[in-house]
Amino acid sequence: MSASSVNACFRCSDAWIDGAFAQLLDWEPKAQPRTFDARAQPWMAAFLVNGSFNGVDDYLENVARFRRLAASGRLGRSLEATHRAASFRELKKSLGALTGLSAFAHLGGMRINTANPFSRGFLPPHPNQAQRAMRCLIERRRELSATGRLSIGGALASYIVFLTIHLLSDGNGRSARMMFAADCLATVPEISAQRIMGLVMLHQMRGTSFHLAVACARAGDMSMIATCFERAVVDSGPLLEQLAIALAWEEGGTGGQLPPHPIRELHRMIEMRLGFSPSAEAGGRHAAPRAARDA
Repeated sequence: MSASSVNACFRCSDAWIDGAFAQLLDWEPKAQPRTFDARAQPWMAAFLVNGSFNGVDDYLENVARFRRLAASGRLGRSLEATHRAASFRELKKSLGALTGLSAFAHLGGMRINTANPFSRGFLPPHPNQAQRAMRCLIERRRELSATGRLSIGGALASYIVFLTIHLLSDGNGRSARMMFAADCLATVPEISAQRIMGLVMLHQMRGTSFHLAVACARAGDMSMIATCFERAVVDSGPLLEQLAIALAWEEGGTGGQLPPHPIRELHRMIEMRLGFSPSAEAGGRHAAPRAARDA
């Protein structure tokens, strides 16, 4: 493949977007669903906005922030607004309220920051093409939402299309994950935690298979990204088990049947399984960051 073909901006055509939804809309992961109530939402939202350089202390701050948003009703309203956004302006506003970012549309030439050979040559669409593609994505989402057909597969299609458009100057990954969460909560709220944690795992533990799957998706084949996500949903099981224990401990639930420090144990698993930076207990909140990855 020539250098010019590698470095050309991806067009993200309407036909490519339609193909992504056509392939994934009726798809559903085969993993046995695990149910959680609304108490898990702040924890899930905090997972979604943790990037490559964020540690457990940052995660805890985000949990506290999302709890405040949940208590005021703003978390639910912002997620609903994200799911139902009828324009990029509306979508950016609701996502900004959730992620805390005030990103603007980029001006072009923003290469994805990754050393992975399947993604390092990727250039997102030219800004004019990206804005057209975003309008197409939002219109497809509106059509599906209006008819109640924006399924988990449709949420995954929206996620990969939003990431590929890469219109924002910062926070494209966090925004795409939060949009996925909004769609899950709007369609299957009782099992959304498992789907959301699967996406968190897909993001944090991404490697060659993920980047290859994304490259295949850009070529028009969405089957590998669906397989990677399904595997991530299965792999999220131990974290969900620990989250259930932590939520029960917070409620003072089952007394002596719980470990003495389930919250700390959850944090340990976050560090081990999701690769966050060390917590304050393990070396301070200003521990050296890991090598940069696309977030």
